[in-house]
Amino acid sequence: MKYSIFFLIVTLLSSPIALLSQEVIIINDMKETLKYSSVGYEFNQYEYEYTFIDLPLVPTGLFLYPNGDQLKLSEYLEFENFEVRKYKIAAEEAIRNKRFVKARKLFLKMLNQMPEHAQVMVYIGHTYEKEKDSETAEYWYKKAIDTNPINIVAYRALAEIQVGKGEFDLALESILTALVLNRNDPDLIQVANRIARFQGKQFSNWDFSPQYQLVRGEGGSIKVEYNGSPWKYYGLSKAFWAYEPGYKEVRLAGGFDELDILEEQDCMERALYAYENLLGDDALKQSTFPEIHHYNNAKQKGYSMEYMLFEVVMQENPYLACTLRNIEIKQIVDYIKNNRLVDTEVKYKKI
Repeated sequence: MKYSIFFLIVTLLSSPIALLSQEVIIINDMKETLKYSSVGYEFNQYEYEYTFIDLPLVPTGLFLYPNGDQLKLSEYLEFENFEVRKYKIAAEEAIRNKRFVKARKLFLKMLNQMPEHAQVMVYIGHTYEKEKDSETAEYWYKKAIDTNPINIVAYRALAEIQVGKGEFDLALESILTALVLNRNDPDLIQVANRIARFQGKQFSNWDFSPQYQLVRGEGGSIKVEYNGSPWKYYGLSKAFWAYEPGYKEVRLAGGFDELDILEEQDCMERALYAYENLLGDDALKQSTFPEIHHYNNAKQKGYSMEYMLFEVVMQENPYLACTLRNIEIKQIVDYIKNNRLVDTEVKYKKI
């Protein structure tokens, strides 16, 4: 029997690791692990900032192709035969010459050969937009989405049509769906920001960037370098999961953690414990440790699972979103609306 990713994660998060009290899970466990460890841990606080670079992007033109009892992420280009590609080249030439009717005829010939080619449906929609026929363009964008629910370009194009009609709620839903499907695309974030401003909202300016690193010494010891005590707790927990013999197996208690959700939750809970015990100005804490502050907010609102997926797991593996069901993608869209979008002083007006 197959289960959705969300079902598996809910099962993981309801395991004993999430039910233990903070004192047991954080203080006693860490003390006991350090006391009996054969690894040896060192700590070093540093002040430089760690940032992600070259985060992966999901290319356009992907769809899920049945491969036995599995679904394989494939590109339409793989299945285009010589005749289809010939039509495409001719259609692109027609568009360059602003001969949109001719281009559509060629795209329709492509669809006769490949009826499920949703990217071609988007191309047809574009030709109608060029002719100022937004109603027919919208039809083709929706058809592309119905045919292939992970069509990023179709969601973005549909969002622009909806903005033109003043349907800002629908436009925001469409562009955020595109963003979930390609969460590292800066262009999509820009478009989402522009559309959100029609409702007096904007993207909060932070990314999940844990301030720690693990360095292995010559004798097998592990040095945890960190910037602030919450990241010390986070980094030490990461070290336990990665290097402490038998630690991962005990924590999982015979379960599995294919997406590292349990591991990440464990590390974030320890970081949150340290964060909540920091003394000083709350505003300073929030600005210094935005990842942990926003995790706590998401957790309080019931979005901890969506936070883990969108902010952590999908940051390095954005392709994961392509395997989610529509209802699961919508849950992440709701997370973004309720956690990532914040009020702005300027509200756009449709002219």
